[in-house]
Amino acid sequence: MSNTDSAYGLRLYDSGGKSAYFSDYTIASGYATGLGEGEFVKMTGTGRNIEISAATEEDCIGIFKGCMYVDPSGKQVFSPQWPAAQVATEITALVYDDPSFTFIGQVDTFAADDAGTTVDWTSGSVNTRTGMSTTQLDTTHATDGSLHLLRLAPIPGNVVGAYAKVLVRFLKHHLIVS
Repeated sequence: MSNTDSAYGLRLYDSGGKSAYFSDYTIASGYATGLGEGEFVKMTGTGRNIEISAATEEDCIGIFKGCMYVDPSGKQVFSPQWPAAQVATEITALVYDDPSFTFIGQVDTFAADDAGTTVDWTSGSVNTRTGMSTTQLDTTHATDGSLHLLRLAPIPGNVVGAYAKVLVRFLKHHLIVS
């Protein structure tokens, strides 16, 4: 049996029993890049604004969960995605920003001895139909990646090989002081 190529960024797998699952940030009105649920984000240095985080950046603040904002017509919008170039007010971005959380995501390929190594990610786009990120984990950074690859995720039908679903935790994160 083989795995299906269905990248979705990262999803929260285990919060360690903590009750606060995500924190509030903002997105600049008109920010030109779409963000999908599960995307890696970083702070821009301007207040608590976030934007997409490229792989290997050590200032990643967490995983985008969704947002709410008031659109130009005055309508309150709740969405798993930030549409590219959206003009809005009262913008709140929800981000899983606790570096101790464990996440699940799709990796390009996984061998049994990859457990315990590190990975990064290849930024995808936003599936505008589902609101999900298409970002995938990337095993080419096995010695200096931003995420610790814990193990194969316990999902029925998930097997070693291409497009496996794995569990990861942050090693390099804006809130981790090294």
